[in-house]
Amino acid sequence: MIWFWFCVVLYLMLFVIGVNYFYKKEGYISTFTVFAFAGFFYYLAVPIECALTNNDYIILGEIGDQPLQDSTKIAISIMAVLAIIGFGIGLKISKFSFRDKNLKPIEGQKSQPLGILTFIFIAIFLLVLLFRDKIIMSGSYEGNVDAVYNNPLYSLLVDLVVIYCAVLGGSVIIKHRKITFIAILYVLPGIYWGTYASTKDQILVGILGLLTYYTVVKPPKRIIVVLLGLICLVFLAPLGMLWFSLFRAGVNISYEEMKNLLDQGVLRNTDPAGPIAVFNDIYNKNSGYKYGTTYVETLYLWIPKFVWPGRPPNLAEKYAQDTIKTWLPGQGLGYSLLVEGYINLSFIGVVIQYFLIGFLWGKGWGLIKSFISKISEHIWLSLYAIYGFLLLIVIHRAPFSDTPKQMFLMLFPMLLFLLIFKKSSWLVKNVNTQEHRGLN
Repeated sequence: MIWFWFCVVLYLMLFVIGVNYFYKKEGYISTFTVFAFAGFFYYLAVPIECALTNNDYIILGEIGDQPLQDSTKIAISIMAVLAIIGFGIGLKISKFSFRDKNLKPIEGQKSQPLGILTFIFIAIFLLVLLFRDKIIMSGSYEGNVDAVYNNPLYSLLVDLVVIYCAVLGGSVIIKHRKITFIAILYVLPGIYWGTYASTKDQILVGILGLLTYYTVVKPPKRIIVVLLGLICLVFLAPLGMLWFSLFRAGVNISYEEMKNLLDQGVLRNTDPAGPIAVFNDIYNKNSGYKYGTTYVETLYLWIPKFVWPGRPPNLAEKYAQDTIKTWLPGQGLGYSLLVEGYINLSFIGVVIQYFLIGFLWGKGWGLIKSFISKISEHIWLSLYAIYGFLLLIVIHRAPFSDTPKQMFLMLFPMLLFLLIFKKSSWLVKNVNTQEHRGLN
């Protein structure tokens, strides 16, 4: 196990080096910081807990407990190091920076563009008109899973409303440089809906909306503050996930129940356990390399299911169907982005995959920035600090193809409505100018 601990220490060293390097472009709360911290959480946290507690079993009710062998822990740790190196190099070459290190007040731009507000009202109207029964059904975890899986348009509209509202809230915070009452009202839908429908990602969206004050307006100036904050998150986030899992399962949350689960292991009962179990299973099966064929689904997965009901499932859904004996629609373990790189071309496949992720991430978001920041810098900074950071966190528990699909579905309506209202505003301004000249 010495190689495992060596790789863990090496990962942490590379993390600090990367945070310091990208500080020059984005400050300490950077693209690299969020990606690498989430990578530590999803790749190394469970193996570390297993090693420290001498309990190598991952707790998974759907497919039974799985032993995590020492050789697998070492493989995970090596790939994690290769992943952070590949991503960092790709991001550096892309030359992307989501903001200047020192944010200055931006005058003359709207924090609540009419295009986004209009889309939110239209989406809410459609939800109430078409999906009132699904809204009621979403009041339970099982009901929400069924409603979301079988009604992709409903799922998309809910996500769009939650994310766009949070982006407006973050934009207000950035413009006024403080957390205002209006900003709180904007981020509340995500926190409320996430609690109502038992979906942690939407709660995270609301929290990220409030955190724009610390991630954009007044980010930490010293790396020690960042490291201490992340250390606290390593301990607090699993406890929050554990509590939320009990909440959505309808379990009476008591001291004894929490203590029993903590005795079994904190991280083995929470979100990272699923992707680690997927890695463990696929890596040890050793079914041969795919040579890039898993990336082909990126070409068609961006098409929404309400447009193509028979669209083939992605890797995560297919794995769940094949593995969970009592599989039901919407049920799954997530997927391991790390093992996808490995099954395509061994360890070098991990480096190539994460290099491409870093490079394409920078280039893709750079294009989005060039458009949105011209309309509202506030919206751009808020969008990236909320939705961009959300993707950097959840990217580790999904297949490669999932992130571009999510980006397209979430960002296309925003870009479209911003463009329409920008053009209409230009036309109105042009007509008024011509009328003024005619009067003169």
